[in-house]
Amino acid sequence: MLKAALNGDRERGSHPALPFGAAELAADAAACVRAGAAAIHIHPRDDEGWETLAADVVDHTVRAVRLAAGVAVGVSTGAWIEPDPRRRVAPAPRRPHRRRHEAACRTAGAQRPDNGAMRGEMTRVKLLVASAVSAVAFGAAAWLLFGPRWTITGVLVGPLIVILAVAVVHMYATPDLNNDQPDEAAALLRGEMASWRTLARIWPSQFRNALASRLIVQSDALQAMNRDEEALRTANEAVAIYQDLAAERPGKYSPDLADALDHQSRLLAADDRQAEALTTMRVAVRLYRNLASADPARYLPALAECLTCEAGWLAEIDLSGEALAAVHEATDICQDKLPWQRLPSCAARAMLLEGELLCGQARYRDAARLLAKGWRLAAAADQQDLLRDAAPAIKTAYRADPDHFATVWQAETGAEPPDWLST
Repeated sequence: MLKAALNGDRERGSHPALPFGAAELAADAAACVRAGAAAIHIHPRDDEGWETLAADVVDHTVRAVRLAAGVAVGVSTGAWIEPDPRRRVAPAPRRPHRRRHEAACRTAGAQRPDNGAMRGEMTRVKLLVASAVSAVAFGAAAWLLFGPRWTITGVLVGPLIVILAVAVVHMYATPDLNNDQPDEAAALLRGEMASWRTLARIWPSQFRNALASRLIVQSDALQAMNRDEEALRTANEAVAIYQDLAAERPGKYSPDLADALDHQSRLLAADDRQAEALTTMRVAVRLYRNLASADPARYLPALAECLTCEAGWLAEIDLSGEALAAVHEATDICQDKLPWQRLPSCAARAMLLEGELLCGQARYRDAARLLAKGWRLAAAADQQDLLRDAAPAIKTAYRADPDHFATVWQAETGAEPPDWLST
């Protein structure tokens, strides 16, 4: 195995191509992998260029390198980096379970199945097939038991009995699953899942999609209960089914596959598998782009949600150029391609994130309008987390050009800029 050691303990400037920061190390790692390296070894650096074992720096750097390179990443633990042996062997403080963009993406799914999908409904095709089977069965039984004259009666009565039985099952046997009670939903679905798997094995063409739909709902419920590992396993099974179905009938099952991949990617990110999450989300984005080209009103909101989530993850690992491209597509959808009554829930987050990324490129005038629009939407929806996180970028844009910012802010929000901007 060939491992590439990228920077070692060398000082900045000792070679013009020596990578130091997370972004430089990520780019260099990707080039080394393309040249044949199968693993990467790095010495993470803090903002001043010193080697460090600080958990937040190591976490951030390893994430960026792993995403760019897609191979195993090793980190130096040399004694000279932290001379105090007690501090060197002390367990690293656990980083927050979710960073701000990860937390936002965790709850912002694209299109979750509704309660109707959760109650084991039969499609019209399945009902017709079941009715046909029952007509034959009841007709044959009537002929055998009562004679040929009763055959037609059996054929007519059989489907009616099936329809009544299905109605009774729907009304009484399977209670409505409340999305606010995920523990009840998970328990009920766990009891039903064996039956659905049996039906999918016996009659795959009719029941595999029903099984996959319930797996997604079960995964949602497990995620709401913070049982992320089980939720991810369940989502993986659903994605595998939808991939097979979409390969056979892409026109019918591509929307289901896109939604399942979106859900799976968020669970992967929650499990700190950022590279896999981004790869999965990008597949979902491609599917939603194709779907939106044929039915924009239905699929553009989901596309914007996925793009905003992808951009947030990219921003967390300092791939700001890619993040800006993704979130710009999302804000373009929200501003120009959808009526304001149908703006997706990610609209404020997308605009504020693009404004923040533009500030990082010193494009303060471009950022001002997006920050003002995003602030107005977030305030209207009482999204306090977004307002808090956007405050530093808004201050930066204001201080760069107060007069221009004030003009834009008043035009977009109908109010003067907040007093705290000038303090």
